[in-house]
Amino acid sequence: MQKLSDVLDDGETFREGPLDTNSKLTTRLVWNAFQSDINQRIESEYMWVPLKVISGYGQIVSGMQYDIRVLAGTSNCSRFEVNAYTIQERGCVHFNGPKRAIFNIIVMERSSKSWSPFIPDWERVFSTVEREVGDNEDW
Repeated sequence: MQKLSDVLDDGETFREGPLDTNSKLTTRLVWNAFQSDINQRIESEYMWVPLKVISGYGQIVSGMQYDIRVLAGTSNCSRFEVNAYTIQERGCVHFNGPKRAIFNIIVMERSSKSWSPFIPDWERVFSTVEREVGDNEDW
């Protein structure tokens, strides 16, 4: 998956309905989830990085709620050497051999400001591992 800085800005700040898996919005949501939730909670030596967004959906519910499924893998960056918030800048990438898994991610954003443009006042991320992906499975 591309780094957030490499994705062209399409001007979309929130979206109801199916998400474009390659959009700046989706990329921002996924990387934020890996930085603020997944790599903070997972207790393994190596950081996890997103590999591919499988699906995503947005819904307006007193703010925005996004439900995203992501294929991820362990990276070449140790949590003892890299901060979770710097995994993009440090060039952490998946390498052959480590674990892969599918994560279900829920992102909730709320703004007390006007809805145009949507600027979150707060964001909460919840994630679970749906299942591990075997070496023989292609995505």
